[in-house]
Amino acid sequence: MVAAPASAATLGLDQRCYVSGEQASVSGSGFTPRATITMNRGTDPVTGAIADNSGAVRGTLLVPEVAFGLEESQVEVTATDGTNSARAFLNIAKVGATFTPKTGDLRTLRVAHVISGFGLAEAKPSIYLHYVSPAAQKVTKPASTKVPRTGGGTTTVLVDAPGIKTIRLGQLRGPCGVLRTSPRRLFPFKVTPGKWRLQYDTRPLYTRGATNSTFLWAAETVIIDK
Repeated sequence: MVAAPASAATLGLDQRCYVSGEQASVSGSGFTPRATITMNRGTDPVTGAIADNSGAVRGTLLVPEVAFGLEESQVEVTATDGTNSARAFLNIAKVGATFTPKTGDLRTLRVAHVISGFGLAEAKPSIYLHYVSPAAQKVTKPASTKVPRTGGGTTTVLVDAPGIKTIRLGQLRGPCGVLRTSPRRLFPFKVTPGKWRLQYDTRPLYTRGATNSTFLWAAETVIIDK
C-alpha cells in the first residue's frame, strides 16, 4: 500500500493590500507539528515561529516601502520547516491620486491621472473626480432636490451642489486599487478663473474630504488665471 501524500503547506495574509509601515499578519498550515518555521519577506529574514501541534503557524511582519518610482509593488513571503514550504504575496501601495503633467495652459492641458491605494477600503471600486468651482469652496456635502415620480408626485434625491461637477475616471484594478488613465483634458468643460479643488474618491457625489472622513480621498488645488 502506498501512503497518501502529506497535505501541502499553505500560507496566507490577513489583507489583500497594505501600506508601508503596517504590520501584516501571516498564518499558515500543513507544516510539521512543533517544527521551527523560517520566514522570509523577499530576501529579508523575518522572525521565525514554532508550528503548533496541528502544524499551524502564525506571525507578523513589517510591510516595507513600495519599490522606488512605483505606485504599488509585490513582495513574496515564504515559510518553510525544511521539509514543507509555502508562499504568499504581499501587495503594497501608496495611497494617493494626482495628474501629470502640471505645467501648461490648464484650460486646455491634457493629463494622465494616476490613482493608487484606494482598493484598501473596497474591492475594485470606481474612482471619481470632483471639480469644485471657486464659488463652491465652502460646500461640504451633496444637495437634495425633488424629481417627479413615474406614478405621480415627487421624490427627494441627492445631487451634486451647484458649482460642482463630477466625472467617473474608471474602475480601479488589482488588489490595491490602481488606475492610470490615458491622456485627456484636465478640465473637460469651460472653466472659470479662480481656485478649484479637484478631489478624487470612490463616491459618485461630492462630500468634502477631511482628516476624520470615513472614506479615502485625495485632493489638489488648481489656480486658473484670469
